[in-house]
Amino acid sequence: MRTRCSLPNGYQWQQRYVVLYSELFRLEIDRIGLSKEELTITNAFLNFHANGNEIRKRFNTQFIAKEKTEYQDFFNDIEGNSLDNQQRECIITDEDNNLVIAGAGSGKTTTIVGKVKYLINRYKTKPENILLISFTKASAKDLTERVNFRGIEVRTFHSLGNDIIRSVEKGKPSIYDSNQFRRHINGIFKKLQGQEEYLNDITNYFISYMKLDKSSFEFDSQEDYIEYMKDQDFKTYKQKVATYGDKETVNREIVKSMEECKIANFLFFNRVRYEYEYPYEHNTRDLDYRQYKPDFTLFNNEEKIYLEHFGIDREGNVPPFFADEGQSHEDARLHYNQGIEWKRKTHQAHNTSCIETYSYENSEGVLLDNLAKKLTEAGITVNPMTQQEKWKVINEVAIDEVRAMVDLFIQFLSLFKSNNYSLDDLIKKLNSKSGFEKVRNTLFLKLFIPIYKEYQIILNEKAEIDFSDMINRATDYILTGKYTTTYDYIIVDEFQDISQGRYQLLNALKNSNPACRLFCVGDDWQSIYRFTGSDSSLFNQFERYFGVTEISKIETTYRFKNPMIDISGNFITQNPSQIKKQLRSFTNDASTSLKVEYSKTDTSDDTEALKQAFLKYVIKTLLKLTKNQYSVEELAEKIKAFELDKEMQELQQKKFLILGRNNRDFNRLNFENHPAWKKVSENQIQLTFAKKYIFDFQFLTVHRSKGLQANVVFIVNCNSGRYGFPNEISDDPVMDLLLSHAEPYPNAEERRLFYVALTRAKERTVCIANVNHISKFINQLDKKPPEEIKRCPRCKKGNLKLRTGPYGNFYGCSNFSYGCRYIKKKKK
Repeated sequence: MRTRCSLPNGYQWQQRYVVLYSELFRLEIDRIGLSKEELTITNAFLNFHANGNEIRKRFNTQFIAKEKTEYQDFFNDIEGNSLDNQQRECIITDEDNNLVIAGAGSGKTTTIVGKVKYLINRYKTKPENILLISFTKASAKDLTERVNFRGIEVRTFHSLGNDIIRSVEKGKPSIYDSNQFRRHINGIFKKLQGQEEYLNDITNYFISYMKLDKSSFEFDSQEDYIEYMKDQDFKTYKQKVATYGDKETVNREIVKSMEECKIANFLFFNRVRYEYEYPYEHNTRDLDYRQYKPDFTLFNNEEKIYLEHFGIDREGNVPPFFADEGQSHEDARLHYNQGIEWKRKTHQAHNTSCIETYSYENSEGVLLDNLAKKLTEAGITVNPMTQQEKWKVINEVAIDEVRAMVDLFIQFLSLFKSNNYSLDDLIKKLNSKSGFEKVRNTLFLKLFIPIYKEYQIILNEKAEIDFSDMINRATDYILTGKYTTTYDYIIVDEFQDISQGRYQLLNALKNSNPACRLFCVGDDWQSIYRFTGSDSSLFNQFERYFGVTEISKIETTYRFKNPMIDISGNFITQNPSQIKKQLRSFTNDASTSLKVEYSKTDTSDDTEALKQAFLKYVIKTLLKLTKNQYSVEELAEKIKAFELDKEMQELQQKKFLILGRNNRDFNRLNFENHPAWKKVSENQIQLTFAKKYIFDFQFLTVHRSKGLQANVVFIVNCNSGRYGFPNEISDDPVMDLLLSHAEPYPNAEERRLFYVALTRAKERTVCIANVNHISKFINQLDKKPPEEIKRCPRCKKGNLKLRTGPYGNFYGCSNFSYGCRYIKKKKK
């Protein structure tokens, strides 16, 4: 660390004089005729070269203590707040490069305001020599107003890049309207579907590569296997009618394995009529076996032909999770192979035909080719749909997947351009991959590159540049000397959102003045903008990119309290690459709680669960406001009689947020079937309570909620699946082609996004999850679900549901469709 009064920076100085130090160290300098003055200087040099870091640390510790004392009154009043000790120390610290790691709600902006005022008041730094950078117009405007020094204007990276280009080119550049980005990419994608080769590639990608196929032998437990199946949303493109009570819904068919999903799609798209797990035509039920249901029953005119897929390798081994609790893997292998023999003998006994496929065929890449041959040999006609017919089906039954593909193109293109990559860079990165990953990425690039080229044509025809072009061009003008400027300080807010392109611009500005110092504030736990180009390695490996750095932390949160501090902290640090912080509350007088409300509907409707969660909050708060002098029933009566008017009005002043993973989650709120709810505007809804009290709720995506806070936050769609939370599309491994440091921890970005959602509330955060599709994040957070939700003891992810069978009532696992066979008889 270098303060205004500190000794010189040590690292570069040590490196420069390492040879001289070695030569002098070998000499007996007190015997070579040096004068007393020369000897003193030489000894000081040797001492500082060997112990400079310790000397500097001691000096700086003393300096900070002295500065905190002398400027105590100054730090006691920053925006009317008295700064905590960590805030004061990071403001005083003045290394060449400074990174302040801040916790959520820890007063980052106040710290930045304090830094600016300290530089101007303490060191008389000219305001025009301080560059403040934030990431959005709104935050830049807020910072400008709060700093309130004439000559200081907070810039966004884009406004800074724009001004640099305008200065060099003597004219304002034409900027692409980013609001048109999605429409243009979607339009290009639809246009390209008119090309036969492109349509063939996109259809192939959806059917064979969209989902990340993994061998069942890679999973140690059925729990992990089912969770992966759900997260990747392994369903066939065939639709099935399901009955729930008196309602019928049409859903995509669920099968029990990834390999069976491949087979089912192959049969479906080749017009082979089949039923999954359809009862065998002959009765086989006895004391040892229930009625036999082959994996697939194929209907070939009047003939039935069966297809069994056996999950074994060439040696007859089975995946580890095939073993039941208390059963050895060898016993599981023997049991499974005995089942294979029983099925073969059953078909022989009844003279029925059965085609067999095996897991090892899939691992060897020949499963579907072999299946086509076996079908033909069995006399079954394979009649493939045309690519147009396949794509029509996909668009009809899997429109969410199509939209997600467009999202992935947008995210990939944004990161590609933000990092200033070339297509050659992508090809080089691709060549470092192998196996399924390389094949999948190769096909993705075949789909992406035409979209990128068409997008560039749009820009060229309009003579416009987008935001990435703006940053990259501005950087080039600085590096080539066409634009020169000098700043004493560059201060960056929300640094965790930095991209490679922005880093290059920042570094070019800093290097244009060697004396310039960098002060960056951010929270790597809230790095959530990878889809716009942010690269978390720039934060986590800050010193590698910028050089010698002093790292400080501010860890007192002024928004939320325990137990949420511990809950959210334990959740985010499951990813070992996140920088450790010890958040603490500024007060112990109140708490911030986490609740999970389980939706029990079979539809995508969170409205009733939202209402129940809100009612529970109202009751809990009223009990507190009335000092627990009434029962819940008495409270309800008093609310209806308007006898708690004062308390209800106090509740109406609270701020309530509803957060969704994306904008489409707003559709999970059904106003038609719930008349108490009313949509007021695009993202504003109201709940009328007790026919008198109106409560306002604001819906936001989690991304848009960053930096905001509310009294109570409700997070909808905390469900499993590719479009739940975590959203598996956003973590697609194809993005690793663009990242300087791929994150090996699963769902790393989504985990940070969920952390942001958890930490918006001052009083209570409520997660709303469907009881049959609970997100892995909720399973991690809610170790003790309500008593009415009985977790399956076998797969540990499903819930036990009361069912009726030929032998009476029993409890079965909700993951039955995914292969969990747990059954428990209901006690009479």
